Amino acid sequence: MDVRYFLKRYASWFVIAAILPIVVFAATNREAYTLNSQAAQSPQVRIWIEPSRVVALVGKPVKFKVYADFESSKKLVNGITVSLSGGAGLRIAPATLSYLSPFQGRVSVGEFSLTSQSAGTSDITIVAEAKDAAGQTVDVITSPTTIVTK
Repeated sequence: MDVRYFLKRYASWFVIAAILPIVVFAATNREAYTLNSQAAQSPQVRIWIEPSRVVALVGKPVKFKVYADFESSKKLVNGITVSLSGGAGLRIAPATLSYLSPFQGRVSVGEFSLTSQSAGTSDITIVAEAKDAAGQTVDVITSPTTIVTK
């Protein structure tokens, strides 16, 4: 029997025999092994303030909006509570915002106004807490806002 004839006739069967166990393994373990990857294994809530940088005048109120984003295909966040704090000479009203409905995706948490009592540069920082539907704490990532008062 010629070697070339043997390879032509049976090469495709060898390829199928080599690939078949891999396909069967992948089909039976779909939950554990996927082609999609995620950067973060645990879902995170991202909270930020818009606008992220403001130039304001002393004594003039400035309005801000707080947003939250939660990207998970399997979970919901039951709600979040956001506390805002700034440097000395900043008056924030209200200093605490809450979004108490379950959500997934991007939501507007609320609005607040800030009045600066003195010139300078300050940051508004966010302290937040979020829980999922099972009552477990969800990781929160926040971004501060910079205020330049003239």
